[in-house]
Amino acid sequence: MPIPFDFETTGEGRGSDRAGDPDAGAGTGKTCKEVDFIMKRNRRIYFGVLVFNVILFCLFSNWFLLLLSVAMVLMPVCLILFMKQDIRNTEIAISIKGGWRVDQKSILRVELKKRHGFVAAGLMDLTLQLENLKFKEKKFFEIRFPISSSNRVFEIEYIPKLCGVVELSCTKAISYDVLGLVDLSIKKPETKSITVYPKKVAIQLEKRNDAGTIQDGDQYEKNKKGMDMSDIYDMREYIPGDNIRRVHWKLSSKLDNMVIREGSDTSYYDTILLMDIGLNNQEKAYEKELLSTAYETGMAVSRSLLLIGIQHCLCVSQQSGISVFELTNESGYLKMQEETLQMPIPNQNGMGFYYAISQDIENKYTKLIYLTVGEWHQELLQIGGKMDVTVISIVEGDGEIRMTEERRCQIIELPVQHINHHTHSISI
Repeated sequence: MPIPFDFETTGEGRGSDRAGDPDAGAGTGKTCKEVDFIMKRNRRIYFGVLVFNVILFCLFSNWFLLLLSVAMVLMPVCLILFMKQDIRNTEIAISIKGGWRVDQKSILRVELKKRHGFVAAGLMDLTLQLENLKFKEKKFFEIRFPISSSNRVFEIEYIPKLCGVVELSCTKAISYDVLGLVDLSIKKPETKSITVYPKKVAIQLEKRNDAGTIQDGDQYEKNKKGMDMSDIYDMREYIPGDNIRRVHWKLSSKLDNMVIREGSDTSYYDTILLMDIGLNNQEKAYEKELLSTAYETGMAVSRSLLLIGIQHCLCVSQQSGISVFELTNESGYLKMQEETLQMPIPNQNGMGFYYAISQDIENKYTKLIYLTVGEWHQELLQIGGKMDVTVISIVEGDGEIRMTEERRCQIIELPVQHINHHTHSISI
């Protein structure tokens, strides 16, 4: 039976001290402080009994008391030798079952690998660290479970709350003897890298205008070679290795020479999605779950754009610039998601806007979708006079959804609790 454990909901950056249900055989049922207290108590009692036996022997010169005292002195030595033998070929293997996704139950599997049984070892103490590299958050939790020859596999249930790449490492691995007198360190397992995928956010986009057509300016240059055979760019002679399906048979028969068609390049991007998310603003640090939800919303918006046939340029704010992805299909979207999940969130919220403006986006694109958390830049209203702007701001709490519009700028403030429990339709 798995140990129920939610490592993200505990306070002060540490996991729960309670490992699991003792009746299930997967945990000790005692907190870390209780186990430490028992270890210290056992050692004090043992040392006290030993001293008492020595005093009695000195008073009565009883050989039985002498043998008992010698045995008690040798007992810790024997336990240390047996413990070293137990842990010499013991390997701790940590693995996961299934994929990881935000707000879905996941299973962490801990296994003790040893060819033979244990002689003196009775309890295992592990401290695991999960470091989310994207949101710069560390979580610790401790596991304590009994060691036996029949049960060496233990499973822990938990529900991740943040997406991104997580490094799973073991910071402490200690084995205790059955009497609670001796503890020795065990070789720690290697660090694992795990991807926690974002939860699905119910966002539906609807075309308000013809988002797939350049309306202002002529930055899209159609007169170049490409793969669109519905619009012929040029004709040329056949070269061995050319696709036979591009041969213009009718013209080839007239010219008595094989001629192939070359198509035009109709790929372009007039829509830009800017995900401008940071850990802090000038006054406070944002909750990590709010930031994770904002990222998940951005991924949902990008995928929805592709579903309604809008190829677009996705810009993700970084510590010293922006990363740009040109998205045309589902394959490119999945590749982009894998890359952005590894990118750390920048310290300052809203800096990506200034990087984007420096790239003259208002003259390169006709539509901007700006996604952020909390307050948004008022300069977006000025850009709204030059291009269509949709601002999606993820805010804290469970208040009302606010929608305002000025010029060609649409502002939508979505409370984080609404995002998690409702479907949202947005016209762009």
